[in-house]
Amino acid sequence: MVSLNHKLCGGTFHVINRILSPPKQTIMEFLESIEGFSTLALLLKATGLDRRLMNLDFQHTLLAPTDDAFHRMGQDFLFQLLEDLEMSTALLKMHIMSGAVCCSQLTGDLLSGRQQSRAIDGFLLRMERSRHGSLLVGGARIVDCDIMATNGIVHMTDAIVSPDSWAMHRDGLKNNVFVKF
Repeated sequence: MVSLNHKLCGGTFHVINRILSPPKQTIMEFLESIEGFSTLALLLKATGLDRRLMNLDFQHTLLAPTDDAFHRMGQDFLFQLLEDLEMSTALLKMHIMSGAVCCSQLTGDLLSGRQQSRAIDGFLLRMERSRHGSLLVGGARIVDCDIMATNGIVHMTDAIVSPDSWAMHRDGLKNNVFVKF
């Protein structure tokens, strides 16, 4: 963007340096076309959630952890996710919100006092700003915002979304204490 926030009667405009093209890929097609999201794409396919993220009839927002985010959880955790599709489905549903939610909307919610957003499984995801100004959702830092798809928005995260109840389960997995929800 060249310049921002020019006020007009009934709106605001921004000056840009290129023509904006409409998105051409679904959320799932985007994940499959970009490097660094093969673990997420594999798990989405294994659980059947990929169909939801290819459906053009519904808008979704995906908090997309990178491959590095999954690998930091440890090899045992990854194997458990691949073996236990029920657990994988529960984890992945915490990364999907209904509707297209852009980062500015999440930031606006924080300013208005709303500090939670709901994932499609009903989990409340805590939203906060770090001391350095980063936007955190469910403990995961959004590293790239507002990647538009034909059926929603992708926000790349540096960690797996982790509500408190999932964190306890995840920590058990990391310590080889395998328990079910």
